Amino acid sequence: MSEVEAVGHPRDGKSAGVAARPPVNVLTRAETNAAVASWLLCAAEDRKAARQGWEGDGLTLIRCGSLFSAVRIPGEFIRAAAGVDLKGGWEEAPRIDAFLASALKDGPVIADWYAAQYYALVPASGGLRWYGRGTAFLGPASYLGVPRPDVDEPGLARSYWSVPMESPGALCCPDALQAFALNAKALAGARRRELEADRER
Repeated sequence: MSEVEAVGHPRDGKSAGVAARPPVNVLTRAETNAAVASWLLCAAEDRKAARQGWEGDGLTLIRCGSLFSAVRIPGEFIRAAAGVDLKGGWEEAPRIDAFLASALKDGPVIADWYAAQYYALVPASGGLRWYGRGTAFLGPASYLGVPRPDVDEPGLARSYWSVPMESPGALCCPDALQAFALNAKALAGARRRELEADRER
């Protein structure tokens, strides 16, 4: 008798010694977005006004420093790290978004495409060890334009979720983000020097 036959095949319903796994509750994206929205609104000074902002143009101001803070990273750094054209357009956004999701382990990131800035959400105390030059930590005295959780595609609005929040309170790891930002800055500097050298030839 083969090992497979001894254990049983999951299709025949006769698996021996293998406990049935409990069912896993999987939330739909809409359910996740609703839960994330409720969590984010807990940080708003006026929840009704914040919700109205989302219902209007899909963007609302939320104060940093209570539930979360944010780290602003120049788009140039992000583009260099993702290996895309520093001056490219919207067509580069999906590639950048996929890169950030992988590099930051699905930590949430908001992209302000027109301002060429990215905002990675971190725990409220994440700036205590932040020293990434060229970036900025947005803590208790700062407000962040936060898109409605379902605004997650480039081109739909000025700001969108480049990497959507996977669940309420799921934030970027500050130490990993700092290492990423420092590396991204170094890559951007190298790209600038290459472009300058090309122009001088």
